[in-house]
Order: sequence, then structure tokens, then C-alpha cells
Amino acid sequence: MKKIVANIEGIRERQSSRGQPFWVVEYRGPDGIDSAYLWSTTLRQRLDELAGQRVALTIEMRGEWPRITGVEPAEPTGASPSASRSAPDSRGEDIARAVALKAAAQVLQGTGADSIAVLEMASAFLAWLRDPEAAMGEAVMRHARQRGADEYDPPAA
Repeated sequence: MKKIVANIEGIRERQSSRGQPFWVVEYRGPDGIDSAYLWSTTLRQRLDELAGQRVALTIEMRGEWPRITGVEPAEPTGASPSASRSAPDSRGEDIARAVALKAAAQVLQGTGADSIAVLEMASAFLAWLRDPEAAMGEAVMRHARQRGADEYDPPAA
């Protein structure tokens, strides 16, 4: 028996040769994407309740097939949303970094900007992806400093 903290990537319903429903659950754990079988409708409903959250799966080997025998939230139910947002899963963080870098490269394409400028802009985009309100003020002030102003004076509407 092993416990794995994972993100559920997909669930496919199947039917045994005897007509009993079961599910193949694909999950992303510490070792990448893997799958296990689920035969309990109660645990299947529990996965639906925890959709979009990291879950702790209890997996037992039944013969040569891994079988899910337990499902619970990976974080305590009292955990605040801001706490989970401050420590995102590595996959989500990788995606955010890739999006920020691609956006910076596209914005600066054809401007002659060097790689340092692209990385600085990507860093600003990443900060914005993590916390849009805080990052906007910082980005506006940086832009104002680059233009030689000590304070940002927005144009009149």
C-alpha cells in the first residue's frame, strides 16, 4: 500500500466482462503521470467532490494492477485558498513560467531587445499571473522610472 499526493488528470469509465462498472484514473504524482483502477462508486463520488484539488490517493497492488482504495483531500479542509495559491504545484508553476516567457518574447519580438530584457519582462508577467493587483502597481512604477519620472502620473481621461 502506498499514499500518493496527486492531481487527477482524467477519469475514464469502463465495464468489466461481468458488466460491473469501474474507472481508470489518470493522475500526476511525484513521478509523473500514472494510472490506477477504481472499483468503488463511493470513492468515485469522492473524486467528484474533490475535483480540481490535489488529492491523497491510497493505492494497493491487486495482482499486477494498481487499485485505488482511498481518496482524501491532500490539504486540510480548513486550508485557506491564499495558502494553496502561494505554493502552487510544480506543473502549474511550469505552465505559468512558460506562458510568461512566451508572452514576453512575443511582445518584444522585432524590437531588438536582448535576452535580459525578455527575461525581465517575463518576470513581470509571471508576477502578474501570480498576483495581478500587486504586480500592476510595480509594473507601472518600473515603466515610469524607465521614462525618467519619479512618480506615475496617469494621463487625464
